[in-house]
Amino acid sequence: MPGINNLKELIRQTFDETQAKKTCHKKHVERLTKILNNTFIKFVQLATCAGETNPHAENFLDFTVKFSMSLPPHENLDESQTEDEDDDSVSLSTFALKIFNYCQEKHEAQDKTVRMRICQLINKMLRSMPDNAIVDDLLFESLQKVLISRSIDKAPKVRAQAMAALGRLQEPDNPDCKVKQLYFCHLRSDPCAEVRKIIIENLSANRDSIKEVSYRINDVQESVRKAAYLFISKIRIDTFTIKQRVRFFKEGLNDPSKKIQDVVRNKLLKTWCEYFDNEYLRFLTALDPQTFQKTSVQVLNLIFEQSERDKLIQQLPLELESKLIPVNALTSENVLYWRCLIEYLCKESCEEKLEECRPELTHFCQYIHEYQAMMASKSFTPLEVATQEFILSQLYNIAKSYDLSDEVGRRNLDKLICETLQSEKCSVAITELITLYYEKVEQDVDRRLENLAHIISEIRMPTTKSSVEVEEITDSQQHERKMLQAKKQINLRLLEEQLYCKTEERDFIGAQKLKEKIDELTEEIKHLAESVNPVAVMEVENYEEKNDPETMLRCLTIACCMAQVTSVRTLNSVLRSLYDNLVFPSLTHQNRNVHILTLKAVGIFSMLDEKLAKERFWHYLMYFTEEENSTDLWIISLKVVFDLLLRYGLETFNISNEVDSTVNITGNNTQRSRKSGSSHRLYSNTSASLIAESLVSDISENSEKNLITIMTALCDNSDESIRTIATEGLSKLLLHQRLSSVNLVVRFLIMLFNPANEGSTELNGTLKTFFKYYPTVVPNSQEVLERAFMPTLRMICRAPNGSPLMAIELENVAAFILQLTDCTLVKSRSDYTVHNNLAVVILAAALNDDEEIDRSVLLKCLKYLNLQPHERNLRICISQFKKKIEGVPEQEVDKQDGAEGEGETEGTEDEQDQEQEQDHLDIQDD
Repeated sequence: MPGINNLKELIRQTFDETQAKKTCHKKHVERLTKILNNTFIKFVQLATCAGETNPHAENFLDFTVKFSMSLPPHENLDESQTEDEDDDSVSLSTFALKIFNYCQEKHEAQDKTVRMRICQLINKMLRSMPDNAIVDDLLFESLQKVLISRSIDKAPKVRAQAMAALGRLQEPDNPDCKVKQLYFCHLRSDPCAEVRKIIIENLSANRDSIKEVSYRINDVQESVRKAAYLFISKIRIDTFTIKQRVRFFKEGLNDPSKKIQDVVRNKLLKTWCEYFDNEYLRFLTALDPQTFQKTSVQVLNLIFEQSERDKLIQQLPLELESKLIPVNALTSENVLYWRCLIEYLCKESCEEKLEECRPELTHFCQYIHEYQAMMASKSFTPLEVATQEFILSQLYNIAKSYDLSDEVGRRNLDKLICETLQSEKCSVAITELITLYYEKVEQDVDRRLENLAHIISEIRMPTTKSSVEVEEITDSQQHERKMLQAKKQINLRLLEEQLYCKTEERDFIGAQKLKEKIDELTEEIKHLAESVNPVAVMEVENYEEKNDPETMLRCLTIACCMAQVTSVRTLNSVLRSLYDNLVFPSLTHQNRNVHILTLKAVGIFSMLDEKLAKERFWHYLMYFTEEENSTDLWIISLKVVFDLLLRYGLETFNISNEVDSTVNITGNNTQRSRKSGSSHRLYSNTSASLIAESLVSDISENSEKNLITIMTALCDNSDESIRTIATEGLSKLLLHQRLSSVNLVVRFLIMLFNPANEGSTELNGTLKTFFKYYPTVVPNSQEVLERAFMPTLRMICRAPNGSPLMAIELENVAAFILQLTDCTLVKSRSDYTVHNNLAVVILAAALNDDEEIDRSVLLKCLKYLNLQPHERNLRICISQFKKKIEGVPEQEVDKQDGAEGEGETEGTEDEQDQEQEQDHLDIQDD
């Protein structure tokens, strides 16, 4: 590379020669251009060797891009190409082409920094080109080939820059575009979050890319999820289905990261509302609030926070005088909007605005009654009925916003609720809603329970009245009539006997006369019997017990709601009678839905009476023996069992709260591991039938001892909902200190890191919440986590080939446990340090040649420890390990340790006491 002085001399010579004659101009132009290009590229080469965070190199590369793009395009373009180009198109200069050629030559450099800078330079060059830039096909293909080869580079930074550069080389309209396929592949499987983020930022929007990006809103890294939501916010709302829109809002607004929530609130929601010109009722139709009510309410609350209140009220189609939406104008969207707006204004204590959109309670009760009358006026399609029930439920939710200080309004609401509960048009959902709300309307517990019990009686045994006509006649008149009828009947029998005799004597003329008398007497008797007397109409009450599924579901729903409210704390006489006459007999009902609701009701009533709980507890476990179509029964039974255990404790049902002896998941009796190449069966999703078989035998052999074993086995059930409920129930038992188990904590740790559970959002949320509170809520959690550390790592090491546990990074699991036991984050006993104890355990395992866990993993765990070096026992143990590593004979180590111990005993008495207390840290050489 020529120096500065040489360059000056060359330029001076060039100027001298070019002044003398014109024939050398072309030669010197080529000469200076070549010198400039070569010298410039030499400096570019130096810049590409700079560190990743060198700002000077960044600035130089930016200047290189600006300079190369500022030069005029290459003059030797083909005429055909020039004619085909648009007038506004931009082509590359010769110098820019040389930069690209240099990048193609150096992209396989050994230094990863050079490879990263090369890809970065290509990216900057392509980004600086305008949208109408033209690139030669050969250059396009060669650059694409270079960047695709760098996309599989082992260095994540190189892959990230290569993916960024490929963004300008993709063909959105080409279904076979190599870049798009490469993007999709890395978006699914690249382990680097930066690479996945850059792909989303550079991916062109089309049907396939939108589908792939939508999966990334569940990415483990916050930056990737944020990029995915930003990508989605740029797409029109009508591109997505209703389920997709709801999913984006549901998962985004509930994301643990506040940054993600802000993106959804300020970007996605704002952009999609603007698509509907900020007409929120129209926007609400895009979310189908009738089907996705919870998410719609959450979105509306965000809209209310960001909008002016006057504008919000103006969008409601309210009548000015009545402050009500006309009954025939009620829809799912405007009634939900109305309800949420009233709740929002109540929360913000905006009384003036509330008066503009909410009528008095008495008028509102009449309004609900009018709507119910419209529902009962004629028959509707099932879809219309569902919409009407949704609207009615929202109207009752609005009624819940009143403070009930108006006594007249409260009595009207009480009457309306009672009438609605007895109406045949009242669905189970409405029944549950208003029964729970009835606790606030009628605060007297005894009166409320009596009213609801009476309503149940009216629903199940309705009173029907029938009219019966009764003759108005005195007793003497009735007696005279009966005597006359008897006398004539006697005369009739005598005449019939005489007729028989005449017939035998063949006196047919006499017989004929007797026959006429008989007919005449018969007619008189008939006329006497049919004589009309004055009659009176009496009403008779009829009672008929109804057992159809619809009626039973309504009655049981009321029973559940009236017993589960907080104001009811004991099983009084009304509830006891209701249990004996309604709930308990319903256990034998043939309808499955009724049976499930009855199990729920029995569980609720058992929460109010310990004796009843003891009677019914073990019956719930028998449902786990049903193999076919038993998921719903298992779910309700699991919920009741865990609720009863939390309410009364395991001791009430003669169950031990120490269950580690019942489940051996540490596998001390086996030496199978990854090192030995053998296998050990772990946490496979067994079929329901196999689990049921084991449960039958477990219950029959010893229910008390194996209950927690059964519950733990359900954590591996093939049904996700059962796994989630079992995990949630056991975690609650641990958090409430009803149960203590190292084995369960080990199982939960493995479940949390198991890749097979990545799609189980609710299950993972349960496990994360458990480990968030367990270290701080449970007093002995630090000891349990310490004992769970090595068994957890060993269980993962024993995973058989093909198991999803093989993909778990042991270092990540160890770091997570050590974070939970860090003394700076968790308050524990001052004399107990988990990390000091684990340091000894980890070092002992690392020095053991037979240890299943890889030694490099154990040594990497040491960097996560937060040690307390002042502890004497830790220093002694480290000294022992040091001497053992240095090869000091075992006898000599013991001898020296004894001498050190004698020297230490000359200190304070407190140190001697600490030495005696730390006997669990003794080292046993294997």
